[in-house]
Amino acid sequence: MGIQLPILLSVRGRLGPDRSDGGVPGRVEPLTSSSGEAGSRPRDSGMVILEFALVVPLIFFVALCAAWLLRVGQAQAQLDDAVRTTAREIARGTDRHTAGELGQQIFPGARIKARETGSAPLLVTTVGTYRLNAPIPNLDGFHIRLRSEMIAVKEDVP
Repeated sequence: MGIQLPILLSVRGRLGPDRSDGGVPGRVEPLTSSSGEAGSRPRDSGMVILEFALVVPLIFFVALCAAWLLRVGQAQAQLDDAVRTTAREIARGTDRHTAGELGQQIFPGARIKARETGSAPLLVTTVGTYRLNAPIPNLDGFHIRLRSEMIAVKEDVP
């Protein structure tokens, strides 16, 4: 059950003359311009073109920003996966170079560094970074640096 609100519209001159003028109520008269010609276009047609010219670039910019934010999320997920795989492979006993190549296959362009700590359980800490540039090539100074860090426990290899 919805709420209905009264709508007040001024339709004088569009649906015919007032009853006080002796006109027929409800009779539809053709629209006229200020010059009095029936069927001529209203004067605000230039405003439609102006609004269109302002709104279309704004919509394009918002769509470009949304697409770039999706790319940021995708790059972060790929970086996390590459760093996790590298840490897991090093923890299983694979040498750092081979594990780093596996990470590069998952996400080319990422810089992945690994180090082992000498604590009681040996830990492998892997850090990956990636610089994601702007979607427009001329914006060289605008970029995002993504970072991911994973820690894995060194496994005993029989």
